[in-house]
Amino acid sequence: MNLRLLALAPLFVSLPLGCTSDTFSPAEVDDTTSSSGGTAADTDISRPDVPPVGGDSTDDGTPLDTTTASGSTTEAETATETETETETETEPTGGEDDSTGERPTDGTCDVWEQDCPEGEKCAALAKEEGDPWNDLHCVPVPKNPAQIGEPCFAPEGGAAGIDDCDHGSMCWDVDEAGMGTCLELCSGSPDNPSCSASGDICEIANGGVLTLCLTTCDPLIQDCGEGLGCYAPDDDFVCIPDTSGAGGAYGEPCIYASSCDPGLFCAAASLVPTCVGSPACCSEYCDLSEDDPDAACSGAGQVCDPYPDLNPDLENLGRCLLL
Repeated sequence: MNLRLLALAPLFVSLPLGCTSDTFSPAEVDDTTSSSGGTAADTDISRPDVPPVGGDSTDDGTPLDTTTASGSTTEAETATETETETETETEPTGGEDDSTGERPTDGTCDVWEQDCPEGEKCAALAKEEGDPWNDLHCVPVPKNPAQIGEPCFAPEGGAAGIDDCDHGSMCWDVDEAGMGTCLELCSGSPDNPSCSASGDICEIANGGVLTLCLTTCDPLIQDCGEGLGCYAPDDDFVCIPDTSGAGGAYGEPCIYASSCDPGLFCAAASLVPTCVGSPACCSEYCDLSEDDPDAACSGAGQVCDPYPDLNPDLENLGRCLLL
């Protein structure tokens, strides 16, 4: 699979037992250490049609701070000045929509309120080529849009914001030909989000720009569809595209959770004995219910360490780490 979709969340495992590393900023490191606890990293999903870029700033193509489904509110701009739309306008430049009242005059919008004029939707996009999704703008919706779960077309790529999906969805897992599948966006509010499909949870990423209904999964079984992997952008394991390409094997360099092959995760270099020349490399998950869980670990000296803060359904999940 090419490096086309998301490079999800710089999700590394940091140095264990009180050790620190200044290699990563807080937005890049999963500060979980060992079974003794820790805090999870924020989530970022990068532009889908270019290789991921690490970092923690907000506007230069590097990852943004994010929230989980129970996190803080989206920071979409809400200007109050409006002007009357004219029939000659071809893109949102301000104005008042009969159904939503006032909306920003610069084309930005609120993905939860969907405060765009009739015939448009509030969509996530990248401001510049190579950026992650980092902005929200009103974009046109075609007269006969594709529905959730149906094939879709994004003529300028998945992060350009323009696609033929209906309101409340976006074109996801977009390939080089611009084809993808319409994915449901979360409804409700940042404090009380919801998804319509059973087994889906709301993942709020990229500073609240992305609000995605993603399917939960088991990283030990890897029960996602073709081209997908079971990764943990925050506290939950969900099915997202595998962006590892030709890389992603044990001991190979990684930046994001989905930089590793399904069944592996991105760990700090100090926890992977064969990791050389990279701040982080891929390591394996392991099953604590096995008679010898450490046998699943390829690295010399690695042990199967319990994954912290999991739901009861994944109580047997471990990670191969040097401790």
